[in-house]
Amino acid sequence: MNNRPLIYLLALSAFFAGTAELVIAGIVDLIAENFNVSLAVSGQLVTVFSLSLALGSPIAIALTSKMNRKSLLLTTLACLTIGNLLAMLSGHIFALMMISRIVLGISAGVSTVVSLAIAANLVESEKRGGAIANVQAGFSISLVIGVPAGVLVASHWGWHAIFGALALANILILLLMVKMLPQIPRNQNAPKTQLTILRNPRVIGGLVVTFLNVLGYSICYTYISPYLQTSAHFSLTAISGILLLMGVCGTIGVRLGGYGSDRWGVNKTLFTMLAIHAATLLLFPFLATTAIGAVTGIIVWGISAWSTVPTIFVYMMSLVPESAETAISVNTSIFQIGIALGAVVGGLIVSGLSFSELGWIGGITVALGLISAVLMLSPGKLKATFSKA
Repeated sequence: MNNRPLIYLLALSAFFAGTAELVIAGIVDLIAENFNVSLAVSGQLVTVFSLSLALGSPIAIALTSKMNRKSLLLTTLACLTIGNLLAMLSGHIFALMMISRIVLGISAGVSTVVSLAIAANLVESEKRGGAIANVQAGFSISLVIGVPAGVLVASHWGWHAIFGALALANILILLLMVKMLPQIPRNQNAPKTQLTILRNPRVIGGLVVTFLNVLGYSICYTYISPYLQTSAHFSLTAISGILLLMGVCGTIGVRLGGYGSDRWGVNKTLFTMLAIHAATLLLFPFLATTAIGAVTGIIVWGISAWSTVPTIFVYMMSLVPESAETAISVNTSIFQIGIALGAVVGGLIVSGLSFSELGWIGGITVALGLISAVLMLSPGKLKATFSKA
């Protein structure tokens, strides 16, 4: 049976979930003006979403472990619709907008995790890296297309219309899922059993690698705009194009990571891409002094950093196939925490040192992730195969 259309539908669902999360960054000033709050307060909508996803989705995944996977995905799509409708109807009530971000954060986290697990179960074991990468690419593309499209909608019809469109899109996805998605057996493990994966030292090792890799990435990426203005003297218009380029490279990286996991194995793909990621950040202070060097660094950085995402997912699912969704959910939470903490660390570096140190410290952090990965994986090849749940 050809499940490719269904996998692409799951990727489209991830795209709309990603757009709901990321679009705030492009309209934060419009939201602040609408609710008559400061930019700093408006920006907390991003924090609330991330914390809700990081803290709420693993708990929700564990508590719903015995629920049929099709029913769970349909339920989370319905919750995403409700969350977007709350944002659309928030008017001038900031508290209602905050509630919508909590609903969206938890729902987006659960729907993405379940989509990844379903995609992996729809294909043969040797093709699971590619299936996971396809769904993950949906989220990556939301940064490239979804956010600019959302800003365009806001400029013509107001920012509330963005969430109305997302609600409609989720309804259409839900209706298609009802028809196309087969029944998928529930997980037989109890919620308490699901969380015992945190006792597995290799799972903890995978989480450490994710954290250090994302932390190093975020330390530098959060402040890439002023970094490039200072070092390579790029204009804001040029930087906008460079960030778009990095988004495209990130999408390519996700696909490459999935392909590499299937073709070359998790070990080779993860070690190689972590090494390239670390080396690029360490060299970035030198590369960023010229326009060509900066653009070259951005391309290699985007591809290498994002290629590790599906590779780690495949690794985690291979360790605990009976609790794959919980493993992915916890890993996603660690990812979000790494992004948030990286922004804090990067801010301290910029305040106390200089932009150049962002690359060096970020690179050292990713290098520590590489060392952790080497210690985490067995000397022999890890075969990223696991039985279908």
